[in-house]
Amino acid sequence: MFKSLLKSFACDPSMAIDSFPSVQAWLANFDPKSATVVRYRHALRLFSGHVGKDPEQLLALAKADHLQVRNLANAWRQQLMTEGNLTVGTVNQYYADVRSFFKWNDVELGKSPRGVGLRGGAPWDDDYAPTVAEASLMLNVAPTLRDKALIAFLATTGQRQGIASALKLKHLGWPESFQGPFPLLVTIPDIFRDSTGRNVNKGRLKYRFAIPQETVRALKLMLDERRRDGEELTPESALFRSYCSSVLRQGARGIRVAKDQAGKHISKAGITARIHAVAEKAGLQKQIGTSGRDRRGKAKPRWRVHPHVFRRYWNRQAEYAGAPREFRDSLMGHVLPYGGAYDKWPRERVIEEWARFKLDDWLSLSGGSVASRGELEDLRRQVTEREAHIKTLETNLQKVVELVNEMQRLDEADRVLTRAFLKDVERYPGIRLVLRGGGEGDIHALPDDWERVIEDPAVREAIRTIQAGERRVGKRQQRPSSRG
Repeated sequence: MFKSLLKSFACDPSMAIDSFPSVQAWLANFDPKSATVVRYRHALRLFSGHVGKDPEQLLALAKADHLQVRNLANAWRQQLMTEGNLTVGTVNQYYADVRSFFKWNDVELGKSPRGVGLRGGAPWDDDYAPTVAEASLMLNVAPTLRDKALIAFLATTGQRQGIASALKLKHLGWPESFQGPFPLLVTIPDIFRDSTGRNVNKGRLKYRFAIPQETVRALKLMLDERRRDGEELTPESALFRSYCSSVLRQGARGIRVAKDQAGKHISKAGITARIHAVAEKAGLQKQIGTSGRDRRGKAKPRWRVHPHVFRRYWNRQAEYAGAPREFRDSLMGHVLPYGGAYDKWPRERVIEEWARFKLDDWLSLSGGSVASRGELEDLRRQVTEREAHIKTLETNLQKVVELVNEMQRLDEADRVLTRAFLKDVERYPGIRLVLRGGGEGDIHALPDDWERVIEDPAVREAIRTIQAGERRVGKRQQRPSSRG
């Protein structure tokens, strides 16, 4: 039996990994529909392929020599670190998943290498979050009402794409709740399963989030279109439906479903594909790296715009509005202190705080909302810099005007003296010392009793003007340089 399993495992690992008794005993301890089980299978499949042994052979080897298996696992981890285009957190998670397989089969591999607990950020992730203008642009270029409503929902609620894919109309209290009051509050239980049976509530804690009135109108337009197309809406209908009968993969086409038929819930992959297509149409999409490889061995691209960037957008806008971190974490489904045992944000308080921080305005994508605080701060900084520059220019201009006036007064005084000396030198016998060739005068050579000798008021005033100007110039020249 095991020979046939090993043969099928070598041909197609995805078909045989669950057929080994040791794997079945391991996975029986977890929710079969959880994302954890999917990751466990993938990690063990990668490790088995690296070593070239099936799970039963690995287990037997570990029981005989656990240090050898531990060294194999450590070498595999190092290879993933250097060649796999995976984040540190993902590699360490895969390593822990493989160790879990041995642990649940009563085999301890001993100590883990240092650094296994590190999560690490994605090397390709630039922490991008769209601006208000970019989010509005994607909303405007979205080709269908479904896509527009999906973008509005993700951007103005801050929810994960798994929540969006699992929501049914009954979760929103449709149709009565669509009439108000707003914001519309939706409660997510600790176990919230999608159409495949997987729990999409990552925090596994009950929480509630809010949908602004503007987004409710977008959802209503989408639902009205579906009803006009002939779809029979019920409380069990998907909020965001798929128009494909199979899971839509990015870059692939699924089999279309008639609009008048009840479609399946749009999948997480489908949401990613729609956001990718809209971002490309808006001219905002670009590849920022690669991560892992597909089944054909080609590196999988990583894109700048994906559904999760709208969670960053929502959190940033709510923060700019002044909403405290505990309030934002509560509405985003993050784990609160003490596991959320003490609910600080009951329904009435959420509505009150929502209105106090004017989140309808800060989260609006209609084009009439306030800009993000970051954009406003940039504008204020630019205005402040320009005002300071203008003030500096005005001060410098005033100095130039004063200097020009000073030069004009000195020129006029010089002309008065020149005319007086050249016209009748003999009237000023004590002033002969100030005259030089060409009629130029030296004010510093004036005798001490020049005011007694010179009786002409105009000449006196001209001499005083020139002396005052020379004293001011002298002070400027004696001032120490700031560059010294």
